[in-house]
Amino acid sequence: MREKHEPSDSKYQRRRIIVVALVSLLLANSLFSLVGCADKNAPLSVTYTITSWADVQTALDRANNGDIIDLSSLWSPELQQSFKIPSNLELILIGHEHVAFYGVAFTCSGKNTITIENLRIVATNNQAQSALHFTGKQNQLIFRGSNEIRYSSAAEKSGYGAAIGVPSGVDLTIRGDGSLSVAGANGAASIGGGQAKPAGDISVDAPDGRLTVYYSDGGAGIGGGRGGEGGNTIISGGTMQLFGETPDSIFFGNSGQSAANSDGLN
Repeated sequence: MREKHEPSDSKYQRRRIIVVALVSLLLANSLFSLVGCADKNAPLSVTYTITSWADVQTALDRANNGDIIDLSSLWSPELQQSFKIPSNLELILIGHEHVAFYGVAFTCSGKNTITIENLRIVATNNQAQSALHFTGKQNQLIFRGSNEIRYSSAAEKSGYGAAIGVPSGVDLTIRGDGSLSVAGANGAASIGGGQAKPAGDISVDAPDGRLTVYYSDGGAGIGGGRGGEGGNTIISGGTMQLFGETPDSIFFGNSGQSAANSDGLN
């Protein structure tokens, strides 16, 4: 009896089906592996390297938690630049250790964690309430490297002039392992309330950091502006240097109206 053989076309079709199935399986496994790797190895942050002040606000509006706004390629702008940081955003601002940005100010919209690294900004001529202004609750400021926040002109408007603005009803915790120098305008606090305004609640917890505060007889170092009461101020660690304009300058609060806990202050 002669053996029955399949037509050559059938063998070809069967082999083709097997090959296609194997290729599909390999592709599916490869795709799964790529997706898994993307989830595990995706970058934790995006760095926006800014080359023009005109691009800063766009980058802030697009940024997600952990993103970096790198300003180190810039010089002081020709015109004042005031920027708004969206709420509920954790952000890193990087400046240049040897370049101060005059006429630059940032306002945080609330519940922000802002890390500054080698950032030097100086607000001028009542351009904003503060050089770095906070609103709302649950705010944090973290400093790395060498930083300087100043308000250069006299505070001519009520509520203006603090270097780091923490008005009444706002809270801010300051941490860091670098150095931070702050100086408010005459009539305003260096950290806290602006001209004639009270301060919110301020906590400094930077055991490995150094904070230098310059303040005038018109406003507190940390607390309220001229005529404004201080909020709750807690200093729980770190090295602090204080430079008052006169012997009667008030470091905490305003006119002795605010109490402070300075445990751990060096």
